[in-house]
Amino acid sequence: MYHRKNLAWASALILSLGLVACGGGGDSNDDAGLVQPITSSSSARSASSSTGTSQPSSSSSTSSAASSGASMSSAASSTSTSTSASSASTSSTASSISALPGYTVSTRYTWGGDASTLFPAGLALDSAGNFYVAMNLAGRVDKISAQGSEVVASGLQSPHGLAFNSAAGNAFVLSDEIALALYQLGTNGTRMLLAGSGPSGNSDGVGTAARFMAPRGVAFDSSSHSFYIADMTAHTIRKLDSRSTVSTFAGSGLAGNSDGNGTAATFDKPVAVAVDGQGNVYVAEYGNNQIRKITPAGVVTKHATGINRPTALAATSEGRLFVCASSQIIAIDPDGSRNVVAGNSTSGTGVDGPGASANFGAYSHGILYDETSGKIYVADSFNGKLRVLTPSR
Repeated sequence: MYHRKNLAWASALILSLGLVACGGGGDSNDDAGLVQPITSSSSARSASSSTGTSQPSSSSSTSSAASSGASMSSAASSTSTSTSASSASTSSTASSISALPGYTVSTRYTWGGDASTLFPAGLALDSAGNFYVAMNLAGRVDKISAQGSEVVASGLQSPHGLAFNSAAGNAFVLSDEIALALYQLGTNGTRMLLAGSGPSGNSDGVGTAARFMAPRGVAFDSSSHSFYIADMTAHTIRKLDSRSTVSTFAGSGLAGNSDGNGTAATFDKPVAVAVDGQGNVYVAEYGNNQIRKITPAGVVTKHATGINRPTALAATSEGRLFVCASSQIIAIDPDGSRNVVAGNSTSGTGVDGPGASANFGAYSHGILYDETSGKIYVADSFNGKLRVLTPSR
């Protein structure tokens, strides 16, 4: 276990510090792809917003779910709390998208102790407004509520992606990149194996017959009731349906930068996924410094290039993306235009404030968008904080 934990730490550290060799169009300059903060004179695009003390619970129970009927749930990307940056103007090029507001950053929760032993990553929000956070290096999932924080699941190896579907009950789908598995996790801490957990591989199949290489980001598609998973070192986007069947949605399994249909396309280290209101899947490609778009029919295209080290993303129902890129949070509209909404090119200790005056640690690994409030939530991984970006409306 000590050895596997060290592997988790090395994986997170290497990826977060940008030491992974980037191929297929990646840029070795860590300042590449940084875009300018929104200012009152900038041409921001029109877009809209969609979507203490704690007592650890006993270690979660595990059962194995195979092929059919495993009730699953996941996390639609949503949430709430604070960030009002500099003012934004409206662009005539995206009239169907609401104007991008300014945001102000505040801190919703700070984990005590050494942040390097915790590493908050994937975020999810349940129907009662409670946050769930995959603590990647601590091997657990925490619940953040109005009463404080508590551990709801422990004994995991390297939890990373987390997705919730309130319509299917209070449960999540959780990826564990060292266990090479997908679990269903209940809000009470029970968990059930849905797929994978065998030797490393890139094969499709039902339940434990499927193989993963490094499952990281997870997103739920409400239209198909399926989950999409970024399998980082397999360079593929996998799909998990309601019968625990895993298939390859896109990517050949070889590192590359080619567009195409389904498995004819190639990716380089996809680390995060998000789904918009039309069922389009967006992929944060760490190795290629870009965001790819996959239509429901499986057609893969480049959506935004020159994005510096994207590690997490969330999509609104309108198709606007919020992306954690290096130490910035940027917005990308459907036409590809982009603006910085918070943070700047220099990482910091998690200073709050409006827009670019706030700072984040290097590489945040979780982001969530709340359609109702328009707030954006970010797992500031290296600072051990849950941050909130509140729109100035």
